Amino acid sequence: MDAPPDLLPVFADRDQVERVIVNLVTNASRATSAGGSVSVTASHLGSDVLFSVADTGTGIPRDYLARVFEPFIQVPNAPAGGSGLGLTISKRIVEAHGGQLTAQSEPGKGSTFSFSIPIVDGRSAQAPAVESEVQS
Repeated sequence: MDAPPDLLPVFADRDQVERVIVNLVTNASRATSAGGSVSVTASHLGSDVLFSVADTGTGIPRDYLARVFEPFIQVPNAPAGGSGLGLTISKRIVEAHGGQLTAQSEPGKGSTFSFSIPIVDGRSAQAPAVESEVQS
């Protein structure tokens, strides 16, 4: 994990954001062979905190990259173990927090999934509404 010590707080449902990070790390671990690496970083990006999970795994073919957030989509030759819903649920959680979830990948070189969460701006606000359908 790499994060600057002065990282500003975000206004988020901790359990739901943790669910997103765990899903991304689990997927990265499945795609990465022994000797590879998975890294988690957090950094400032404008008025957001950007969280990224990068791996040196198998990568995702270009024609599947745009579809990985659709329900039940599974990348051919990807390691077994998922239902094809984790990224869909993660995207909904991130969007419910006012952020975005994106993916970059190159086959044979790995993938990076990044999501943003707005920084607390000092105004009083209520916790983001995360519908029960996004909970697994």
